[in-house]
Amino acid sequence: MGYESQVVITLEGEKSCVQDVINAYKLSESPDEIARKWHPLIENATSQVQFFYDEWQGESIFYDGTANVKGPMWVQLVWKFSWVKFSYCNDVVRRLGEIVENMCERQIPHAEELALKYIRIGEDEEDVEREEWGENEVEPCVHYHRDLEVETTKCDVNPATRLFQK
Repeated sequence: MGYESQVVITLEGEKSCVQDVINAYKLSESPDEIARKWHPLIENATSQVQFFYDEWQGESIFYDGTANVKGPMWVQLVWKFSWVKFSYCNDVVRRLGEIVENMCERQIPHAEELALKYIRIGEDEEDVEREEWGENEVEPCVHYHRDLEVETTKCDVNPATRLFQK
């Protein structure tokens, strides 16, 4: 059967920056390459792939004299892959991470608050891998003991698709 893992990938930040990350990634792989892998751009939820999406209005630290100024819209996209052969998809995550890092370095507004987080646990309890690119102060929504638990809003549509529908 082969070695299987649970994987959760989260992409968080200001909505337009996250859209830019997804667009840049789409340009880096063909639809056929995406279809052949356990991938954040996979179209349909299955028993092995779950989607989560959350969106909220940020608060600005400025004050306009009469009321608080609303800040930018923030999003959190989460993909959970349950017990899949994911090891050959590490290049997918690393490419997304490079895009996040490049955007942070270019001083695009709000890009310094982008974050990509990856956690993989394998069949062996000691086989845990975590990586992060960028940084933000959003409370982590992924926790694990022996199973990866996601504590945010579940959705039926891929969060990358949902991001562009709102």
